[in-house]
Amino acid sequence: NLIYHSLNWRLAKKINNFYTLRHLPKIIAAVIVMGIFSFALNKFEINVIVNLIISAGIYLGILYLLKENTVNEIKELFKKNKNTILI
Repeated sequence: NLIYHSLNWRLAKKINNFYTLRHLPKIIAAVIVMGIFSFALNKFEINVIVNLIISAGIYLGILYLLKENTVNEIKELFKKNKNTILI
């Protein structure tokens, strides 16, 4: 399994070179903050769906404050989908 994923990783890097380690510190910081808030909301016995929505908002908010490029990519996706007609 490890060999299979390693070969796929190398193939993907060969096709489109990408970098993962440079973004990890911001993502890990956002995950830690989100986890703390999610844990607190769970202790206050907030509904799981509400907890999920609030936690996702906190995660994206922290990424935005840390100026992570992922948030801009998500915004671009919504802009592209806004112009398409859903059937």
